[in-house]
Amino acid sequence: MSIPVLSNIIRQNIGAFQILSDVVDVADGSGNLQGESDYYLPAGNNNDTALVERLGLFVFRSSATDPADGETCIAPVSGGGRWLLICPSWDFIYAYIEGTDFAVLSDAITNYAATIAAHTASISAANISTLRASAALDFPSIAATTGQQTLTITVTGAAVNDAVVLGAPSAFPAGLSCFGWVSSANTVSITLLNNTAGAIDPAVMTWSVTIIKTGV
Repeated sequence: MSIPVLSNIIRQNIGAFQILSDVVDVADGSGNLQGESDYYLPAGNNNDTALVERLGLFVFRSSATDPADGETCIAPVSGGGRWLLICPSWDFIYAYIEGTDFAVLSDAITNYAATIAAHTASISAANISTLRASAALDFPSIAATTGQQTLTITVTGAAVNDAVVLGAPSAFPAGLSCFGWVSSANTVSITLLNNTAGAIDPAVMTWSVTIIKTGV
């Protein structure tokens, strides 16, 4: 786990910053201990930050409703919002790793790495490759309700039954749906369907096509 540098976070100066040394040693003003769900901090404003002894650096989020655990998420003494841990102290980290059997952990990491390597080799053995192409298409007017129009894009190397991923243009008209398939060698067909009660005549749009090939 990558631990942020505390001084760098403080320099961000997000909201008001305070060091809560008077109430956060091990208990709050009501005697609730850190780590108990009833442990609280003073109320704050959105984006206020607080350095809490033994736990770390917290930021106040006025809209947060996460369950308070007294360690990583702490409720204010009054009002809504939550104090959220954004940079744990070393005391907090040591408390979590104390008693960890690192030999067992090392074996688990080694086994996980071996599993990933096996999956990587399996994917490599499948010889997965991709082909890409794009083209500007000017679909004719599409009749209402059940109307459809089909145009094609040339994708050299595409074969029937290859998987097709369409990249629809950002200006794709509302009310239309689309699908694509390899209709013949080197050719991808794109069909637009009109699901509205009125005809739609799309403007010229640029489409991208990705072909996924396996076992080649």
